Amino acid sequence: MTGASLIASGRVPSVMQIRRGFAPLELEEAEVEESTMTTPFTKLNNETEENNTNLTALMTDTRRALAQPLPRRIALTTENFQSLDLAPAQTVIDAVLAQPEVLSDRHLTFAFDIDFPREADDPRELSEIPEVRLWFLRLDAQYPWLPLYLDWESGELSRYTAMLVPHQFSPIDGIRYNPEALEIFVMSKVFTLDTWLKEKGMDGRSSGGGVSRSRLKFMTQMLGYELDDALFNLL
Repeated sequence: MTGASLIASGRVPSVMQIRRGFAPLELEEAEVEESTMTTPFTKLNNETEENNTNLTALMTDTRRALAQPLPRRIALTTENFQSLDLAPAQTVIDAVLAQPEVLSDRHLTFAFDIDFPREADDPRELSEIPEVRLWFLRLDAQYPWLPLYLDWESGELSRYTAMLVPHQFSPIDGIRYNPEALEIFVMSKVFTLDTWLKEKGMDGRSSGGGVSRSRLKFMTQMLGYELDDALFNLL
């Protein structure tokens, strides 16, 4: 039963979820809600990919100026996707896992550099390419906590979510997730990550880390959901 269903049944007191601006996929005779909120990750045609590269460069310069740690970048090629090879990600992520104290650093983030050339007349976005989506599905199965550490500011969370959740692209609004699928994804991540944070001693009940439930709640807000503390009191 999803969070919204629990609310409707009255079994979860004072738990509030707010869906903001995510429209369902276009289905026959189905109405599509008008979007009121856009995601930071928009359509990745060649022009937008260039803009995204420029944004990444600008953010890199800003972080250097503020002396903030840069994201740990994971470089991926066509060969990695076609062979479901997680090695580039494992090399970067496992190096962090070898130093458990690093996970408590609130500045720790990961980002992906994806090199997947397409024909000029190929209209598909990266998240619409089966090989790319399947690779991210396998990655998420191995590192289900990863969304908590993605570089949200550059749109990595939105892109990662698009790899796992059915969606459509709007030339104006960018990504518009299927709301039911997004709700299932968000609640599944809440349960998984809350358990993981507890296991790592970073659930907000200890004072030793900069990553806690508050970061988890902020992650759900980035995806359009506001979760009340009453839900976490049940976990």
